Amino acid sequence: QIRFSVAMKRARSRTRSAKGGVRQRLKASAREADGHVHSTSALARLLLSLFSWGEMSPQLVQKIASAAFQDAQALVAGQSNLQDLERIASIGSAGRYPNKCYADLLHAVPFKVSIPMATPCKLTFKESLGDLTQHVLLPHELFAALFHAYPSIWRTSIMPNVERLEQFWELNRGHPAFQDSEIRHIRQYHQLVIPLSLHGDGVPVVGVGKAWSQVMTTFSWRSLISSSTATTQHSQFLIYGTFDKLRLETQDQERDTLGQFFKILTWSLSWLLKGLWPDRNWDGKQYLRTSAEGQRALSPLAGGFRGTLWSILGDLDYFQKILHLPNSTLARGPCPLCRCKGAGDTTWYDFRPTAPWRGLLWTAAEWRAWDQRSRSPLFSMPGFSPHLIALDWLHCKYLGHDMLVYGSVLSLLVRHVIAGDPLENLKLIWADIQQYYKDFNVPSRFRYLNRLSMFERKAGQYPKLRGKGAEIKYLCGPMWHVWNKYHKPHLRVHRQILLYLKMNNELEEILITYKHELALPSDVADTFANTCTGMLLVLSTVAEHFIGERLFSLTQKSHFLQHISLLARYLNPRLTWCFMGEDMQRKLSNLGKACVSGQRPGQTIGKMMLRYRVGLHLLFEELQKAE
Repeated sequence: QIRFSVAMKRARSRTRSAKGGVRQRLKASAREADGHVHSTSALARLLLSLFSWGEMSPQLVQKIASAAFQDAQALVAGQSNLQDLERIASIGSAGRYPNKCYADLLHAVPFKVSIPMATPCKLTFKESLGDLTQHVLLPHELFAALFHAYPSIWRTSIMPNVERLEQFWELNRGHPAFQDSEIRHIRQYHQLVIPLSLHGDGVPVVGVGKAWSQVMTTFSWRSLISSSTATTQHSQFLIYGTFDKLRLETQDQERDTLGQFFKILTWSLSWLLKGLWPDRNWDGKQYLRTSAEGQRALSPLAGGFRGTLWSILGDLDYFQKILHLPNSTLARGPCPLCRCKGAGDTTWYDFRPTAPWRGLLWTAAEWRAWDQRSRSPLFSMPGFSPHLIALDWLHCKYLGHDMLVYGSVLSLLVRHVIAGDPLENLKLIWADIQQYYKDFNVPSRFRYLNRLSMFERKAGQYPKLRGKGAEIKYLCGPMWHVWNKYHKPHLRVHRQILLYLKMNNELEEILITYKHELALPSDVADTFANTCTGMLLVLSTVAEHFIGERLFSLTQKSHFLQHISLLARYLNPRLTWCFMGEDMQRKLSNLGKACVSGQRPGQTIGKMMLRYRVGLHLLFEELQKAE
């Protein structure tokens, strides 16, 4: 520490009169510090040690080394004195008290952070825990901060331009949710009200020796009109997270942990729609005029701009367990958007354009009058419509429907279509897929698909291909190619499978072609919906043919695909699929793991929010400097 300080003081006093380039002056500075040149730096040895013991990735090692070398160059050139680095190096009394490092580091942040502090609130947890203080980063507060303090982020992640906002609302005037929306009563809504999505899901966060820290349910929001260049970290914003094993689950939403959270979130979203700072808290208690909240009460949040919840995103498990929507396997009604049944005249299994369920779409009034509807406070907002619940293409198609179809196609190929040993047949197919990847430069690929266990399951179960969403997404072309190569054209069912795979590929091509559009153009949307309908009708015929062999399982996710295709003229399926939300989950998993250690139940989210706030500011500052 002393040697470091001496070297810095000498470097600060040096003038640019030193001869030679930057590297030569850097070496000269090192000689002045202690009389000779070190062959290995202390930082290099530390980085190599951390890498060797698996505590740091080589990519992170490179980033830190690069930043350190840039600092050294700036120091020698007289462009920096590294006081902020010196301050950070001194935390915990220069490392002598490791348990003080965390608090000291947060106090040593050498810049003003304009991201608002997460709001503390009391939530009820399981009986052994009682009421615990939690921290929620309220959407309306972050929305205002982005507008006032981070204009570059506002332009990329919230509202790129007024024309894009006007286009969105022009497209969505026919959306089923629009007729019941509060925005219809807002003057110039098409220029001021920004559509938002809310994503929720469980993320694994494993803490050593902590049985309660296995899965954390997190919530985040983003603008639906954000620029296509906006990354996950720049545009998907954390609200709150809680561990599933700790929260209290009860029908009484006044006591339910997430019921209490949704009450706070709904309050924040309602003020965001008003575009004003609240004059009272979520319990209805009015702020004192002398308080900071009271002084800004009823003043504009963001220069007249507002936000409205327009899409509620998540997988089907999240919809059922967290939002208490119908279980997707229920015979009495599996769908949150219509009143279809598991069987009978209104069955979801009817994929025809004239299917009776198409005339049974929920209206907001009918849904509110339904005695079995979800009682989640999230659905109590004025103007709420069940059509804000967005069934997403990722979970319904790639991680559901496609897995079952592709698994059956592969099983049929290796065991019935191609003669010989099934495993050797699979190796042959895998070679064809790899060649397709190479010929068409497929961006996301399976690393291997050479084991039967990749798609075959226990006896009596339908085949189902394992894989990640992006891998499945880009398998449509290879599967069509492979089946076209090996199928028997004289067999009608083989031709039907080929037709299905062709239409499936056409759907994906449409989404790629119009990936930057807010919604599919009217004629394209018609083609998309008709192709989806035709594809499912063909598949239902194939499924009936192979019912004895238990191939080509059709689930309720096939029905959900029809809903998505019918709404594509208002919202591009890419706009509401959960790829970005899932990417956010992976980032929060790493953050959560770093914040579990040394914490009692319920404390992790507070620590996460402190780190997230600083990290978000650094990201935003970097982007603004780049402009």
